[in-house]
Amino acid sequence: MREPPIPSPQTEKKTSNLACPFCGHEFPLTWSRYLKQGFNSAVKCPQCGEKSHLQWTAAYFGYLVLIALISAMITILELGYAIITAPLTDRKGPTKGDAVSLIAILLCIAFPIDRFADARYRPLVKPKNKTPRFG
Repeated sequence: MREPPIPSPQTEKKTSNLACPFCGHEFPLTWSRYLKQGFNSAVKCPQCGEKSHLQWTAAYFGYLVLIALISAMITILELGYAIITAPLTDRKGPTKGDAVSLIAILLCIAFPIDRFADARYRPLVKPKNKTPRFG
């Protein structure tokens, strides 16, 4: 009879749940929490109600670079397509519609990737000079 393998840090799957640094409660980063946090990175724990902040990590910075590279490639492809097809469609180059579609495509790619990276690679930390409230 074989024994099950002992999990190691290399074989364990990292969850996408956030862990509250005050009470230890694990909860997912839902779209509503992601959109409510805005640019200040403050996330409220659903159990204890304390606000903690998402910490910047090297892995998250790598994801930001990935988003920038994907955005640059899509921009180059979109503008190249608009310039190449301009003589065929009697246009003089990229139009406002091209710019709007480009922005929509980039947002549809960037927000899900950023939400995934926030949940997976940015742990919650206590704000500086913050003690938990009791009661």
